[in-house]
Amino acid sequence: MKSVGEILDQNKGVGLGFDGMRLILALSVILWHSFPLTSGSASFAKSTVAWPIIYSIVPMFFALSGFLVSGSALRLTIGKFAMSRILRIVPALFVDTLFTVIILAPLFTGLPLQEFFTNHLTYAYLLNIVGEIHFTLPGVFTQNIYPDVVNGSLWTIPPELFCYVVMAGLIISGWIRDWKKVAAVFIAFTILYFVIHNISLTYPGKGRLQGPGTKLVGFFVMGTLFYV
Repeated sequence: MKSVGEILDQNKGVGLGFDGMRLILALSVILWHSFPLTSGSASFAKSTVAWPIIYSIVPMFFALSGFLVSGSALRLTIGKFAMSRILRIVPALFVDTLFTVIILAPLFTGLPLQEFFTNHLTYAYLLNIVGEIHFTLPGVFTQNIYPDVVNGSLWTIPPELFCYVVMAGLIISGWIRDWKKVAAVFIAFTILYFVIHNISLTYPGKGRLQGPGTKLVGFFVMGTLFYV
């Protein structure tokens, strides 16, 4: 019987069914985020029998990403790996950001277009192209629960980029080829997650570390561990 890795290698990293799984999870992430972004709360999900699935959507997406990216990490040099990640993310962010700023936002902003295009928040939003995520565009969706917020689902981009940094470290160190060392990294992230959420210390970057992104990195590494 062939391993998953062998099948992926034969298809140059494309496994039967995986693209479909990734597409379904990506659409589910957008759909799930639409509820709290428009209602102001995600608590309703806890009252449904489907809450384990709903709250697992984003972690599953990251675990699947870690699983599939590991195949690339084992096949590619660090330079080619970095380039493949850049080509996968930056063009999509470029199109999404420019579409939002040039077409979508001018249709919905309550500000005069000259004022909108000269506002510093509009220029800051362009940093989304390089992964420095901003959500606010002036005068857009002002009547929503979260006024001026656009593309709230992009909050997952920074932890995803950090996942690639972790993977780059595994490639450079050679640990990606040793499941025991990958397991050690996964355990380290699990311990880190519980420590930063249960120790009341003040330190730089505490707010970001206590966010859900730290947990997502752990799921990414878990996906890597399953692959290796």
